[in-house]
Amino acid sequence: MNANGKQPLFSIRVDSCYSWIAPLAAEMGELTFPRRADRMGARITGRGERPMWKSLALIFVSVLIGVFGQLSLKTGMTQVGRIDAAALAHPLPLLLRIFTTPIILAGIALYIIGTLIWLVVLSRLDLSFAYPLVATTYVFTPLLAHLLLKEPIPAMRWVGIALILIGVYIVARA
Repeated sequence: MNANGKQPLFSIRVDSCYSWIAPLAAEMGELTFPRRADRMGARITGRGERPMWKSLALIFVSVLIGVFGQLSLKTGMTQVGRIDAAALAHPLPLLLRIFTTPIILAGIALYIIGTLIWLVVLSRLDLSFAYPLVATTYVFTPLLAHLLLKEPIPAMRWVGIALILIGVYIVARA
């Protein structure tokens, strides 16, 4: 029973990091919030704790699969050709050309695989922690586009890539 003598609808347990919500919790009943370690990839399971490095490795794999998906899509669209107003006026032949290009289908398949891996990551980590690490795609995509597709990268873009890496490092350390 709460302070008003009513039976709570649900239970709430408040850990110390959520102590600010204690007055509200007392009014509502009991509420269980996950411990910080649980939200940061060390979620307790029946088999013990899951190390954080496994979740970070999954993010890295998901990112790389996404990067190779982008490279595949770009290569395929280079084969399909530029999409202009004339091509958009007849969308059916355009869509047929796009969806019968094997490298484009491979890129789409890579995105599906990357998304499935990302869902595993989301089941283990806070979105506010994991998602900023996806910004490494902005590092790997231009780097591999430069190496594999021979795309030029101007100096200011390299500066931007360096700033992204600094931001990812800060988020990973927080």
